[in-house]
Amino acid sequence: MRPRIGQLLLEAGRLSSADLDRGLAAQRTSGLRFGSTLVQLGLVTSDEAARALARQYGIPAALERHLAGRDPALTARLPAEVARELVALPVALSRGGEGLNLVVCMRDPAPPVIADLRAAARMPIIASVACELVLRRELDLAYPPPVEDDSIDIDVDEPSQPFPSLGEVDELSLVELDDQYVVKDHSQSASATGSVPVIEKLAEKRQTAPRASVPPPDDMSVPAPGPSRVLRPDEAIAALAAAGEAAQVSQIAIDCLRGLWKGGLILQVKDRERLALGEHGFGGSVREETVESIVVPLDQPSVLRNAHDDRRPFAGEAPIGSTVQDRFLRLFADLGSRTVAVAPVLVRARPVALLFGIAPLGNLPEASAALAALANAMGTAYLRIILASK
Repeated sequence: MRPRIGQLLLEAGRLSSADLDRGLAAQRTSGLRFGSTLVQLGLVTSDEAARALARQYGIPAALERHLAGRDPALTARLPAEVARELVALPVALSRGGEGLNLVVCMRDPAPPVIADLRAAARMPIIASVACELVLRRELDLAYPPPVEDDSIDIDVDEPSQPFPSLGEVDELSLVELDDQYVVKDHSQSASATGSVPVIEKLAEKRQTAPRASVPPPDDMSVPAPGPSRVLRPDEAIAALAAAGEAAQVSQIAIDCLRGLWKGGLILQVKDRERLALGEHGFGGSVREETVESIVVPLDQPSVLRNAHDDRRPFAGEAPIGSTVQDRFLRLFADLGSRTVAVAPVLVRARPVALLFGIAPLGNLPEASAALAALANAMGTAYLRIILASK
């Protein structure tokens, strides 16, 4: 039988029958829940999955904007081992009949789970729901896992997560956290600072190893990327699942970006030097033969720095007023757009690359969600390659 969340999305026109069947087939091998599988494939946004889950369970939906604005001080109210075991994340405080309630976003809002959370937090719980893929990402940010092997030093990346949907509330929306009179606990919160983008060109040409050629995957059903090939997001994610080398991963990603944005970049992150270095790129004045001369300082304000430091995607109009960001965007001046998206690629919660797109070929929500899903799949591929090499 088809999962109920699939039926809800199908009835709401958010999913076609073919996409539903594709999601079911992918779920058999992904090991993920159905909603998370759809998000990973880029067939629905994380917000659409959350709204469907909310309708399924009859509780509020925790959307990307709610998770992005969660109060980090509240993680102390729930022990890390409990949060991870129950896949539950404190989001905010809400005033109710029993006084302050802890709003918790969870994977399984079953009564026994809520009872366990109430006992652990020692206060009433308001349950909300999001798809597991998003929750796992947020849990890694809220409760960073211990570093198992500090010897892993890589110039590749792992997942970030889908951008928030920019669409309006629709028929799938039930009650969202905005309607819960949510308040923040400011007693422990640190103030966050905003930033904007930056770039410089190297005076000297960077010495990099020659790129390896990209062999076709063993499974011929997976598209083999080429220098100018354009891959759909679902094709790219399938190809990333079969990639055996880091060079393949970045080539697949840039081929996918070509079908989503007029300009795009993949930048390797060098955390020790606080730099992002161009690896692949296209659009504007960016060419593959010159992209390695691009260097973005991550110790100065930029949307790139924000995505790196916050471990979180950005989509929208690039802020005006940063000298460095303006210099960076001049590389794409002939595209006539400041609409950008940036997603960090994470390996074990560590940013190892940044995906950047400017001037979407279609609408921004779809292009940005696909870019973030691509970053997520890249991180998974890099981590698999790293572990296989050990």
